[in-house]
Amino acid sequence: MILFPRVKLPYRNLPANITVTSDEQQSSVRFHCSSSVSLGRVIQIACQLWKLNKRFYRLTLADDSNVDDDYALDDIDESIDDLQLKLISMANVKCTISNRIELSRFRQRIQH
Repeated sequence: MILFPRVKLPYRNLPANITVTSDEQQSSVRFHCSSSVSLGRVIQIACQLWKLNKRFYRLTLADDSNVDDDYALDDIDESIDDLQLKLISMANVKCTISNRIELSRFRQRIQH
C-alpha cells in the first residue's frame, strides 16, 4: 500500500481579476490571481496561453501607460478588481511562414 501525504488546499477568493487583451491575437485572456503576483508573471501566463515568445512582448495598462515587469499587482494604482492590460509586441519585423502542398500535383506524380 502506498501512502501519500495529505495536502490541504485552502479555499479562498483570489482578489485580482486580470484581463489581458492582444490586438495581434484578436482575443483576450481573463484570470484570477493573488494581488502579490508580478506583472512579469502575468506576461508569462498570457504568452504561454497564446504560445508566444515572452521576450518580444510587454504589458501596458488600458490607457497605454507602461508598467514595470517587477511590479506586483498591489503596486499599481489601478483597481485590481478588474485590471485591464494590453499585450504589446516589441518586435520590429513580423512575418508568417506558410507551407502549402498542392495535392493535385502530388497525385499526378504518384500516378505516373
